[in-house]
Amino acid sequence: MKRDASILIFAMGLLYATTVMAKAESAATPDDENDIQVTVEYADDALPDGETPQVDTSNKPKETTTQPTDSPKDVAASAPIADTATAPEKSAPTRKIANFTGVLVEKGSRRPIADTEVYIKDTDLSATTDADGRFAFYNLAAGTYEVVVPTTNYETYKTGNTIVEGQRTEVTYYLVPRSHSAMEVVVRDKKVEKEVSRSVIHIEEAELVPGTGGDALKAIESMPGVARGMGDGNIVIRGSNAEDSKFYIDGHEIYSIFHFGGIKSTYNSKLIDSFELMTGGFSAQHGLATGGVVNVQTRAPRSDRWGGYMDASLIDTSFLVEGPINDKMEVAVAARRSTTDLILKAIDLNDKIDGLNFTTYPMYWDYQAKWNYRINKRHSLGLDIYGDKDGMALNLDMVDDSDPNLTGAIDFSYQGHNLFIHHRYDNGVISNHLSPGVYLMKDESIFGKYYFNGDYALFDIKDDLKIKLGKNHTLGAGIGLTPRLAKLSANMIQPPKEGDVAFTFTGNDPIRTNSKTGDLITSAYVLDEMQIGNLLLVPSLRFDHESKLNTYGLGPRLGARYQIVKPFTLKASGGVYHRVPDFDEFDEHFGNGGLEMERAIHAVGGFEWAITDTIDLDIQGYYKWLDNMVAARETDNGMRHYDNSGEGYVYGGEVMLRHNWTNRFFGWISYSVSKSMRNDGPGTDYRPFDMDQRHNLIAVASWQFTKDWRLGLRFQYTSGEPYTRIRSRIYNGDNGTYMPVYNEDSKNQDTRDAYHRLDLRLDKQWVFNTWVLHTYLDVQNVYLHKNQVDTMYNYDYTENVSITDLPILPSIGVTAEF
Repeated sequence: MKRDASILIFAMGLLYATTVMAKAESAATPDDENDIQVTVEYADDALPDGETPQVDTSNKPKETTTQPTDSPKDVAASAPIADTATAPEKSAPTRKIANFTGVLVEKGSRRPIADTEVYIKDTDLSATTDADGRFAFYNLAAGTYEVVVPTTNYETYKTGNTIVEGQRTEVTYYLVPRSHSAMEVVVRDKKVEKEVSRSVIHIEEAELVPGTGGDALKAIESMPGVARGMGDGNIVIRGSNAEDSKFYIDGHEIYSIFHFGGIKSTYNSKLIDSFELMTGGFSAQHGLATGGVVNVQTRAPRSDRWGGYMDASLIDTSFLVEGPINDKMEVAVAARRSTTDLILKAIDLNDKIDGLNFTTYPMYWDYQAKWNYRINKRHSLGLDIYGDKDGMALNLDMVDDSDPNLTGAIDFSYQGHNLFIHHRYDNGVISNHLSPGVYLMKDESIFGKYYFNGDYALFDIKDDLKIKLGKNHTLGAGIGLTPRLAKLSANMIQPPKEGDVAFTFTGNDPIRTNSKTGDLITSAYVLDEMQIGNLLLVPSLRFDHESKLNTYGLGPRLGARYQIVKPFTLKASGGVYHRVPDFDEFDEHFGNGGLEMERAIHAVGGFEWAITDTIDLDIQGYYKWLDNMVAARETDNGMRHYDNSGEGYVYGGEVMLRHNWTNRFFGWISYSVSKSMRNDGPGTDYRPFDMDQRHNLIAVASWQFTKDWRLGLRFQYTSGEPYTRIRSRIYNGDNGTYMPVYNEDSKNQDTRDAYHRLDLRLDKQWVFNTWVLHTYLDVQNVYLHKNQVDTMYNYDYTENVSITDLPILPSIGVTAEF
């Protein structure tokens, strides 16, 4: 009983710590008390005659933060100085002496507030803050003055300061934002839309989407055109298989975007600026994907001050530290580790499940490091290093009647490490991004007597060039080289493929291999962006070549947008897309070395209506034809032979009504309807894809109802995915197991029950002078609905039970930002 209560004790401890820290801070800094005092002598350090602080309007901060706070406090200090200040009855000195100086900063974030007027009441004196938030008054006579700082985005600040003859007073004023949020709001210029099927999510809203546990990239699952996954982190876009879509971080493909089980992404959300989801019809800049593309854009580390955060929750613990090294250089370092394995270890599942003995509980960690160097106004250099690891190990003491070869150890371990260099050049006419790097990956799996070990080294060199030929005309081009090396050691059967009804180790002969292999993927593209009146045209062409198969893809594409009148835009796109088959499909041991690239033809049309400045409506329809798809055929020896005989099609429509981010509210309602069908080669009937989901309704809303509190809700209703009903079984006398029997013509003709759930997120924060404390509660599946995700059969397939999603998944956490 004591061990079972550990989770509850941990949660109560977090909430208690939050309350204690908040009370301690409030007690330490009452509203009427100055908390910093500094004395400075000025005789030689005063400003020379006639010099006044200048406001650098070319470098104003582009960020504002909205965060809850207590009442504002001021910081004042006085010190003996040379006898040069002027009392009211004396004449003014000939030199300008700055005897009252200060800085305006935002409370909590410590962000300097620029271009803001500071007034002295009942006088005509005022000063304007510069880019660093600093201001100065000169030759003030001794006396007490009331200072007023009226602003639009902050509460009006009033305080009194005393100027003493022969002393200089320095102050720091912490201004309270009129509206607060849990995230830093970045003011961005609205970019011209070019992709037709494109949704952009900024970090401010992505981290607050309920059901994500604060992980920004998991918000992708709440966007139109994205089907509900199987809980493994794979993203299914517009009916295509998960492997048909690509994830990119700053232009480089990432092969492990989610940790095992899909509970969290492998890249820290706090270092992400935004990400865009392109569900179809995208330009030639993005290749080797027949489904969709997720393009993640990271941000540079802070250049104005040092800061970061620490976070602890029931799921994991993480931290980030970032700041400037000098005027041209800044760094950021972040890391995260799971806490679920520590909690499970405390509970000790080994004592509660017979025959199960965890030697390593499911765990993960990841890390990120960024270095940025602004060489000059045109050149910058960056270095990104990031990686992740997942692992789990257990022993099965009981014999599995349906799969006796699985008895024994089950071990899973994966890790990947990335290093990329970024050189960027921009002179206003020509911009270029050159980025070479390497991705190292190690994959180890043990299933009883079966095992698979893979070591991979992937080198990736990308160069993207843009030339502005005119105000409304831009030419773009790029090349890419990706050498891939692999070392394999395996005693494993051929892995399951899309459409497989049942997967067992016992019914198949293993493949033994100990080999080295490799290939080279070469890519090039060119695109032309032309604005002709209200019409934007983006024709493009892409070429990809894979060396081992000696196969290539040539993909012409065209996108167009036409603004009928200011709030209404018509859009359309289409093109040819290719992807390289999966590695195991063309490996000489597991597959067929004679395969070609798979192909898809996209056609997309849509309509946009900017109803207000914050509310948008987007309606799209699409058709996608698939051919040259890899299909598996059984051979006489029980092995599968792969060829490119499969065909398929996907069509559907999407509607999204979106309220964009504001200080108080954001949210959207999206509805997707689609039908995705394929065959398995000549002579086979069309059948639904494994993840065919005809209807998908998602509603997301997040409301900051006070300065300190925010409430978010997310509801999802999805049609159940198809499955194949097992009709009977056959006894295999060779190994004493049963094999399932089903009607090939009825593959994926049955449908599971609909999936629906409600997620909730509640955020509370306290803002102090120099740091912010957040607490949050994120709960998935609030009303405990049992959503079926799979079916498990007994050893002879005479009985089955439903495997359901987690009945509820709460996450309680505390984050301290500084």
